[in-house]
Amino acid sequence: MLEEERRRGVGSALYEAISEYASSRGKDVLEVWVEDSDPDGAPFVRNRGFTEIGRELHVSLDLTEIEAPEVEAPPGVAIISWAERPDVIRGLYEVAVEASLDIPGDEDDQIEPFEDWVSHEMESSPGDRKDATFVAIAGDEVVGYSKFSLSRAQPKVAHHDLTGVKRAWRRRGIARALKQAQIAWAKREGYERLQTRNEERNEPIRRLNKEFGYRPSGERILFKGPLSGSGT
Repeated sequence: MLEEERRRGVGSALYEAISEYASSRGKDVLEVWVEDSDPDGAPFVRNRGFTEIGRELHVSLDLTEIEAPEVEAPPGVAIISWAERPDVIRGLYEVAVEASLDIPGDEDDQIEPFEDWVSHEMESSPGDRKDATFVAIAGDEVVGYSKFSLSRAQPKVAHHDLTGVKRAWRRRGIARALKQAQIAWAKREGYERLQTRNEERNEPIRRLNKEFGYRPSGERILFKGPLSGSGT
């Protein structure tokens, strides 16, 4: 909400409206993200009974300060773009099913059916590009992938989406090779900064990003709480 419009009851009215909407659909709790840069956000939700259930750390990499890394895939694994093998989409989905549920805080999430997942996660906008999605493949098996989300509104910034590796193939350097491929591609394409968010309990990806020089740039907090009185 615009700062000049705060403390006029607008936030409370919106909270009541969304509570009524949620209640009409059989829901009895709400979840909301609050950026740490907003000094009023956390007090607003805490005063209404919300408690913190998760936290994501923003990190970014200044591409103007580094050289493009070489892609060093482990033996038996090749790193290619999805554009080179559009037929491997089912394999990408298999990776997403495993990797998404292993992200701290997402353990109970329901993965969409294949067709919906493709529509919502892989082909939802022009920024979901096959040449900006990288696949780790061993023989005919997709063992991992990493994806950018791109935006015309930020032509010099690329946002990391999911980086995932199948459980049986982890701790072999595949995620590192996928990250190298992303950074090298972004440098070639003229991007100046990479951005991502990591759940604070996701130690493996946080260590990997730190290794490549990503720096903290803020955080956001996930709160869970009740519907307002008028929504129950």
